[in-house]
Amino acid sequence: MSFLFDSSLLCSSSLTGLPNRDYSIIRPENVSLKKVLPDQRELDKVVFEAIGFTEEEEQLEVYQAVVELVKNRLARARSV
Repeated sequence: MSFLFDSSLLCSSSLTGLPNRDYSIIRPENVSLKKVLPDQRELDKVVFEAIGFTEEEEQLEVYQAVVELVKNRLARARSV
């Protein structure tokens, strides 16, 4: 079974705790589960398990992909 994943379910501010941070300087490989706010992490765990991402490595890959998505969108927005 395949699921479509809506990246808006994971608020990018959950990665840093700061909603107005410059995300263009965050590197996906530097993202870790320990950097996610505890209350946000608990909420994200529920969502991850509901969509079948039960392994922490899978969850980390999603956080990293969200950071990469944000970086790409910011770069594209600057080029317009």
